[in-house]
Amino acid sequence: MISMKDKLDKIQLTQVGTENSEVFKLVECIGEGGQGAVYTTQRKNLLVKLSIAKEDADDIIKAKYRRYGTLRGRRDLPSYLAKPLSEITPIVRDGFIVYGYVMELMEDMVSLHSLFRKNGEKPTVYISRMGGIQRMYVILRKIAEILDGIHSIGYVYGDLNPNNVFISKDPAYTEVQLIDCDNLMVAADYDGFIYYPGYGAPEILKGIARNSSITDIWSYAVLAFYTLQQAMPFQGKMVMDAGTMELSQLERKAEAGELPFIDEDLNNAAAHALPKDVMESPTLQQLFLKAFGKDSSPISRPVLQEWIAEFQNWEHRFVKCSNKDCGSAYLKYKGVNKCPFCDEKSIESFVVCRKMIRHDLSCSQYDSPIIVVDSPVKVEIPISEYKMLQLEVRLDAKLKKVYIKQFSDEDITVEWSIKGIGTGKKVVLRPNTPNGTGLSVLNKEDNFLQFSEYAFCEGNKAQGVLKFTCGGLNG
Repeated sequence: MISMKDKLDKIQLTQVGTENSEVFKLVECIGEGGQGAVYTTQRKNLLVKLSIAKEDADDIIKAKYRRYGTLRGRRDLPSYLAKPLSEITPIVRDGFIVYGYVMELMEDMVSLHSLFRKNGEKPTVYISRMGGIQRMYVILRKIAEILDGIHSIGYVYGDLNPNNVFISKDPAYTEVQLIDCDNLMVAADYDGFIYYPGYGAPEILKGIARNSSITDIWSYAVLAFYTLQQAMPFQGKMVMDAGTMELSQLERKAEAGELPFIDEDLNNAAAHALPKDVMESPTLQQLFLKAFGKDSSPISRPVLQEWIAEFQNWEHRFVKCSNKDCGSAYLKYKGVNKCPFCDEKSIESFVVCRKMIRHDLSCSQYDSPIIVVDSPVKVEIPISEYKMLQLEVRLDAKLKKVYIKQFSDEDITVEWSIKGIGTGKKVVLRPNTPNGTGLSVLNKEDNFLQFSEYAFCEGNKAQGVLKFTCGGLNG
């Protein structure tokens, strides 16, 4: 099958012009699919998306250009979308029309696809290139948030795949941008269907559904799974061990989700996949099972809010290996007692922060924990029925202190106690303190920061509590 890039190469197109009389040289193709190819240009951060249609498709192209104009004018679309800036002046060549648009890419971004694992590459090399597992969680959460923003105004993205997701080139940053937004439209306006091979929902491949928010979420789940395990959900042993005669048939079944999920059935396990217990939290594994398992259906799959909450809950639950030759960050949950990358029981100092709201001074459930390692983490706690206090928590392992910085305009009086909730030492958290207020902590003991009681709901009482549990402070 001839690719879109090959078709454009055959036409020998080297530059295009816009309806604003701008000229763009086609420098390098950085992505392609069934809908077109994306090129870098001589203008930094400006890309050109080109498509090809038959010469008699003037009306179709005009309709698309009207839609590009509509997208350009929408102010309620998420800001991290590369919307069309201007349309390409259509070019007629060899019985075809080349058309498209110009879009702006954020500075120093690379496609997610370009970072994926290469053949024969060690898993640790891929994880390092991605900036670590923790960074993957943040990026996947941000992709879901952008997609959720699109769906919230009634639009569908339509063609989510790793070629259309761009992330910060520098692993120290986690910016995300979706490009190739020309298929963005209201679900009811889709005529037929659009998908990237491997990322299309089963109901689309079977021809029983059009693009919708539900099929977008399927594409997202595949993207998240592949990013973490570097394996497709259904391409396991059955496909890898298939003979030549049955390979293409099994590949089609895998793409349509008709083979067992590789994490559910050992008969279709994927030996090349990254270990799920290292890459995924236990509850994230359950979400993937809900998305791809044998009991999955379009209406039972996890919604975007579930994915967002899951990655958000776990992105601050990583600890660092103290082995100087390793230094990897890994997920810390029950049963994980050593670094999965060097197999040593060495861990850098950390503090686990958990928030709890006590109603009528009875104990309520704590929120999901946040692990603070070597950089400040934002936390918020209620101090009245309608007011949340923004805090920043930082651990100083050498001084064995937790530093609390608060962002209100007034002094906040709290109680600091060790080993149990109750009477403790009165402490005043003052605003505008550069380093925050330092509180001494004991290793492997529960340390409690108790805020003042407040009234809610016709005289009932509540109190916000932060519990800190430190580890690794004694070496």
